[in-house]
Amino acid sequence: METLLPTTKHRRGRRTARQERALADPGAALIPLEDLAGHPVVTGSAPLVVDIGFGSSDAVVRLAAAHPQTIVLAVDTHTPGIGDLLATIAEQQLPNIYVMDADIRLALAGIPAGRLTGARTFFPDPWPKKRHHRRRLIGPSFAQSLADRVRPGGFWHIATDW
Repeated sequence: METLLPTTKHRRGRRTARQERALADPGAALIPLEDLAGHPVVTGSAPLVVDIGFGSSDAVVRLAAAHPQTIVLAVDTHTPGIGDLLATIAEQQLPNIYVMDADIRLALAGIPAGRLTGARTFFPDPWPKKRHHRRRLIGPSFAQSLADRVRPGGFWHIATDW
């Protein structure tokens, strides 16, 4: 059973002092969901990759460092992880990473068709029980929504252990 409507519940959790400082003063790296549609990240022409559910953010940081001409839009709902990535962006001076505290299904609505160079989703949907299926992200409607926003010849890198 595929979830048709996204949830707006964010995953909170314990935050370190470093994460709290970064969340208190995120700078331009944090894009509010309501600002995405008109933001230069999506209205510009630089290559844009969306990283969905970035977790510890190591893969995001490596991608941004290896491809400084590519904008990486990291979208997650886990507040401590968002704080950690914002702190890392400031510490390592990574101007090509932008962060969103949002459900990716809502964020995709602010991205024009064909704007994405690609997308990455590593180890989504760790809920194998039937009662958890409502929380699963990957399904036909999400795949179509993402495909509509990836330009011809673009990519979706996905890895799973499920």
